Amino acid sequence: MNRNGCFKLIALSCLLLAVVFQFAGCVSTTPQGRASEKPQILQSLSPTDRDLVLKGQIREGMTRDAVFLAWGKADQVTTGSENGRPVETWSYTTPRPVYYAGLLSPLPGYYAYPYGYRRARYVYPYPGCGMTPDYVRTTLAVVRFRSGSVVAWETVGR
Repeated sequence: MNRNGCFKLIALSCLLLAVVFQFAGCVSTTPQGRASEKPQILQSLSPTDRDLVLKGQIREGMTRDAVFLAWGKADQVTTGSENGRPVETWSYTTPRPVYYAGLLSPLPGYYAYPYGYRRARYVYPYPGCGMTPDYVRTTLAVVRFRSGSVVAWETVGR
């Protein structure tokens, strides 16, 4: 095989690997997708819970597996105690942009915000103009489990 053929083979292999890795980490983002990936969990639920899960809803008394099918993997899981009994809390979050005005910044490419100066993601033509977002994790929903069952949950705009 000549040099050009080897280069094409290596380039094609790299492209193929990139495509495989792109799809290897895919996770279903809908209750129906998660249920089709784990049908044994869906079948183990009562008909009422099955309907709720497929609609993306939960109720008190549901298991962790049912909540996973309905809402997906939690962004943060914490454990603690409530009234002397262990509890597990699942939090679902999303990044939200927070914009700060870049006024009065003496350095080009930086902007002022309440806690000092930050490097701008975009460089503006002169110092201190424009706005750049910082991203803050915002809680969308919280679920509390005791002994593997939902004891409380709350949502914000879900």
